[in-house]
Amino acid sequence: MSVMTRSIWLVKGWVLGNYTGVDTLARALVNRSGCAILSIDYRLAPENKYPAALEDVDRALGWIMANAKQWGLNSKCLAVGGDSSGANLAAAASLLCRDRSRPTLAFQLLVYPALDHNYDNGSYQRYGDGISSALSRADVVWFHSHYVSQLKELDLPYVSPLRAGSLAGMPRTLLICAEIDPLLDESVEYARRLEEAGVPVDLQVYPGMFHGFWRMRGVITEAQQAIDYAAAKMNEAMTLPLLMTRKS
Repeated sequence: MSVMTRSIWLVKGWVLGNYTGVDTLARALVNRSGCAILSIDYRLAPENKYPAALEDVDRALGWIMANAKQWGLNSKCLAVGGDSSGANLAAAASLLCRDRSRPTLAFQLLVYPALDHNYDNGSYQRYGDGISSALSRADVVWFHSHYVSQLKELDLPYVSPLRAGSLAGMPRTLLICAEIDPLLDESVEYARRLEEAGVPVDLQVYPGMFHGFWRMRGVITEAQQAIDYAAAKMNEAMTLPLLMTRKS
């Protein structure tokens, strides 16, 4: 069972859209991975600022853990995922699960996630103008300013997961990233810190791709490749806990 949170491509920066914007993508992942997916229609900013959206994701995870059996699902095979702002919420939800001593998640799928607010790193300097990346520094600043009530909240690890003191105990992680994206360096650093903390991590950077590319599988070959790869890794991650249970 996977939980998919919404994206910045059709659902922008915690602010716009609804669950229908990810329906086609969620179905593609279901069909290719064999996993069940719940798409969470979380409350949007600025009417509902942090931590409203994260609370909605966390409550959904708690509901799934409590009710998995009646739906024929295994609560030991639970994952979270999303792209951009949705990936931010997925990573934050993983931190919450760890910090609240809930059952360990099996996997997190993070597609070009928003993980920090360092607008001066290398990828922001290269692509922050938004001309080639489809996402600019100004866009991210605007989204952040609508998501939080006070800018100092951007330093919180549940808003900027890269700022967590430790990433030990996080689930197996797949990071799918675009080369031409101001958010790239955040993912590279997050992957480095996960690896340093002993967490299995797979960082896939798609050369020449821009922020939002994986929503365009009908016209971009790399988008379909990324979805297929993510689905295969989801299936693998969901199967592993079952194999371990059978061996024990």
